[in-house]
Amino acid sequence: MGKISFNDNWKFLLGNESGAHLLEYDDSSWRNVQIPHDWSVEKDFDPVEGEACTAFLTGGFGWYRKKFRTTEEMRDQNVYIVFDGIYNRSTVYVNGEKVKFHPYGYSPLCIEVTEYLNGVGDENIIAVSVDHERYADSRWYTGSGIYRKVSMYILPKVHIPVWGTFFTTPFVTAEKAVACGKITLVNDKIHDENLILNCYLYDSESSLVEKQERNVLIYKGSKREIDISFQIENPVLWDIHQGNMYSVIVEIVSGKEVIQSYQTRFGIREFRFDPEKGFFLNGKSRKIKGVCLHHDGGAVGAAVPLAVWRRRLEKLQECGCNAIRTAHNPASEDFLNLCDEMGFLVQEEFYDEWDNPKDKRNNGTEFPDKVNFYTRGHAEFFQEYAKSDLQNTILRDRNHPC
Repeated sequence: MGKISFNDNWKFLLGNESGAHLLEYDDSSWRNVQIPHDWSVEKDFDPVEGEACTAFLTGGFGWYRKKFRTTEEMRDQNVYIVFDGIYNRSTVYVNGEKVKFHPYGYSPLCIEVTEYLNGVGDENIIAVSVDHERYADSRWYTGSGIYRKVSMYILPKVHIPVWGTFFTTPFVTAEKAVACGKITLVNDKIHDENLILNCYLYDSESSLVEKQERNVLIYKGSKREIDISFQIENPVLWDIHQGNMYSVIVEIVSGKEVIQSYQTRFGIREFRFDPEKGFFLNGKSRKIKGVCLHHDGGAVGAAVPLAVWRRRLEKLQECGCNAIRTAHNPASEDFLNLCDEMGFLVQEEFYDEWDNPKDKRNNGTEFPDKVNFYTRGHAEFFQEYAKSDLQNTILRDRNHPC
């Protein structure tokens, strides 16, 4: 089945309840919500308990729950859930079992839930606790909750994993380009597999440019990378405000059956920085005319509809803007897809704080001592989680030409 949306039919409670992670817990009185969801923007502005550094909107502790059945399509498959962003200090449970603690609010989280699922036809519960009680933990409005999309991946035992392809364009001219890809294959079966990889390259008009076929042997319980390359005549380049995209569809064929189809979108472009002459894109000297954008959408909070982002980028484009700095954290996958499409350059930041926290108290009036707790940010988690957060962000975003 591949990737499916997992955004519908969630239950939400603002507060902490004992046993809320268990399958038998009664959540019938909870609110029905659609993900993405930001509970802080639903609150009233609070000049007493709220703080200037996060727009006088408080956080709190919240629970999300979603019931789903193990379908026939999941039998003998690997099942993953991907959260594009949860703010913050979230813990994910499946059928009462703790799967993962994820403190950073801006990095994606990919978890395998296969071993936690009940049998085919039985009901499961995924529960997510979100601890944003330290709500004055930033220098801008953060939002609270599962504020970015959620996806489920149902993959065969031999598969390309989530974020398992990487394409580069090491040679680019107006007449010819070379696109090189690395395709990761995983074999979770108990025997070796002889496979065929069919690789189809399509241009921005969805016309087939080239097909390649590869015979691949992958040993049981192993992972390997397959290299492919395409020679592209007269390529249509990705450029500023010209979001020309190519795509590669990789089919894994076992016997005569296509067991997985995986699509990767990428752009063909070449860039360099010259210490004397500046920035060059596709051989032309270009000025980077950028703005800094936080992840929220003003009155709509942190769960920003894509139409809001599109309108904002269109207005910026009219002003002559061609670049975005994601201040000061990874952006959502949907935002980067939009920048690909509209031809914006992106400088994607990672952390606002590393080991040394910034004093958010200087962003507003003097805080009483009791709120020192509420101003603690992510620095205390940096050493333990920075590597995995950075790896997941790079894996998710490395194919975006923007």
